[in-house]
This record gives sequence, C-alpha cells and structure tokens, in this order.
Amino acid sequence: MTLLSSGLTLAVYWIGTYLIDAVSQGEKLGIFSDKVVFFNYAIQVIMAFMLLNMIFILLPRAQVSAKRLVMRDGDIVESDNHETLLAKGDFYTNLYNSQFEQIS
Repeated sequence: MTLLSSGLTLAVYWIGTYLIDAVSQGEKLGIFSDKVVFFNYAIQVIMAFMLLNMIFILLPRAQVSAKRLVMRDGDIVESDNHETLLAKGDFYTNLYNSQFEQIS
C-alpha cells in the first residue's frame, strides 16, 4: 500500500507539472490549486482502502481472541467463549467462582 501511495503521489505531481507548464501564466495558480485538491482526495481514498484492509486483517484475529482457553496442569481442558464455559459448569466455572469467593 505504501508503494501504491508513493506511486500515486509521484503520478499526480508528474502529470500536474506538465499540465501547469502547458497553461498560460494567469491560469497556473488555478491548475496548481486543482492539483493539490485532487492529490488530497486521492490520498484520502488510498487511506480508506488501507483502513479497510487492516479491518479485514484484524477481524479474524479478534474473533479468535474472543475464545477462551482454560488450562490445567499445562493442558487445555476447555475452550469456548465466557458464557458457554460458565453454562457448562465444569473447571472454568469453578475457577471463575473461586476468584469471587472472598469478595462480599
């Protein structure tokens, strides 16, 4: 994505330079302003795609991280989300409840 962003920047400035050079002196400021506006818009679009790409990368990681692994003596004995593990009433439930026994 950085290569794409850098390439787009180079292309906009390269083409913009030729467009500005081709017009008369009075129109150069307007063309330059249009080039800057287009460049900013193009970078915004590229950044939006980069953000969308990061969401697609991080979403599966977050879904996997939502799963809890319960270990006893170095072995995984249970694996699921919090509510399901509590409903099972096994080792995780006892471990979870033991954390709150002394609080009252």
